[in-house]
Amino acid sequence: MSQPQALDLDAIQASIPTHYPAPWTAELNDDGSWNVVYPSDNPLAGHVAHVPDYGAHLAEFIAAARQNVPALVARVRQLEAERALYAGHEPTIAEEKAELSRRLDAVDAVVAQWNEHCIGTQTRFLLDDVRAAANGETKTPPTT
Repeated sequence: MSQPQALDLDAIQASIPTHYPAPWTAELNDDGSWNVVYPSDNPLAGHVAHVPDYGAHLAEFIAAARQNVPALVARVRQLEAERALYAGHEPTIAEEKAELSRRLDAVDAVVAQWNEHCIGTQTRFLLDDVRAAANGETKTPPTT
């Protein structure tokens, strides 16, 4: 599967005809054709496109594009900004495995220390220390 072509969002945004106000609508003519129009008080203005009688869906698509294209450009920009926060910061699988291994080793060390130095009544403290080790925190080993 090929990679999608990069979008020039600035060019797309610049191509949006903002001098033709939204919303655009598709209006059916007496002959079955469609006009895509924008709101205007001037009877000579307001016309965007004329679509043949077989083009009802096309006329509706053109009319909706005036609002949809700016919304899509804004959403793509938002998603690209969110992606930029994380791009290049993801750990590799090897780094994740090493981190998990380090944490498991810390848990094993805490359990071994508690088994060596503590009695059963201190189980609650053992669990707290195990949770801390699993979260990557280090604690001072118990003393007898």
